[in-house]
Amino acid sequence: MEQALLAQPEDFPDAEERRLLYVALTRARHRVWLLFNKAQPSPFVEILQALGVPVARKP
Repeated sequence: MEQALLAQPEDFPDAEERRLLYVALTRARHRVWLLFNKAQPSPFVEILQALGVPVARKP
């Protein structure tokens, strides 16, 4: 029974981070600001850019 209640391991290595980003993106009312290191951008940022999500950069 305990195994049925515990979360099963995910095949995707960053599954929890992906879920958190999904929640942030879907609960935002107007804008979402993602801060990241330009030298090592998150794979999630790269996916959003590839999908054509508009990006506003700091002037």
